[in-house]
Amino acid sequence: MDNSKWLLGNGRLIKFWEDAWCGEPLHETLNVNQDIYREYPQFVHDYIQNFRWHIPQTILVHYPALKLLAEKVTIPMEDKEDKLIWNHNSNGDLMMRDSYAFKNQPVNTHNWAKLIWSKDIPPSKSILTWRLIHDKVPTDEKLQQRGCQLPSMCSLCGTHVETSFHLFFECCFAFRIWCWFASVLDSSLHFQSIPDIWSVCDRGWSPQCKVVNQATIVNIISTIWYNRNQRRFHNRSPHWQLAINNIITAVNLSGNYTNKSSNSSVRDLIILKKFNVLVHPPKPTCIKEII
Repeated sequence: MDNSKWLLGNGRLIKFWEDAWCGEPLHETLNVNQDIYREYPQFVHDYIQNFRWHIPQTILVHYPALKLLAEKVTIPMEDKEDKLIWNHNSNGDLMMRDSYAFKNQPVNTHNWAKLIWSKDIPPSKSILTWRLIHDKVPTDEKLQQRGCQLPSMCSLCGTHVETSFHLFFECCFAFRIWCWFASVLDSSLHFQSIPDIWSVCDRGWSPQCKVVNQATIVNIISTIWYNRNQRRFHNRSPHWQLAINNIITAVNLSGNYTNKSSNSSVRDLIILKKFNVLVHPPKPTCIKEII
């Protein structure tokens, strides 16, 4: 009812003060108290005589704007029923598709979803990044929020409580890996939040180089989590240079497997060479002779 209004017919179904037939309900527009307007006639039909408006003078004395509001509505010259119409389409009929479109509120779309799930990156690597973006990785911080009583310490650096952002971005082990990736890109990396990592992919790379950068981000996150678990559950001290070698090996597979092409940009060629990825030249232009 909040999104509908009445189309005036004979006025027998429309409540004069409470229904929307001349804009907003009159009791709201004129600020009429409920106890007051209930003493007056209740239906629009009561204020029409001979197809013309007939509002008692006793009401107009208190609400002079009522006459102007009512006269904006044309009284039909035939006796037909009032019709309730929908505000959000042109003909006023409420169809099932209109109801669905009204209730189906638009959702926020994220450009990083397609960056995580790529056919060039193994799903076993992408799943952890997907969980991290949705804040579902079981770090100490998240386990404590779920009611687990446990002391917290980052397994990789041992100097800070373990939170998701610290483990993957601020820990000295993770920090060295991100610094290495920044040197590969020959640019600085600053992340204020976890989704900021995808800003790396918005720098005008060639399709093949963009796949390499996506795979690098996903494998960095996967490698950090793997080494964290190795340290915590098997007491194996990880080395960040060995972790970088593992990342290069995994990215090399994605970069060579993809069917995306590269261009002749020196910046892109340097990045591909860092990962030992073979350059996929673009398809040559097909030239046809026309006689």
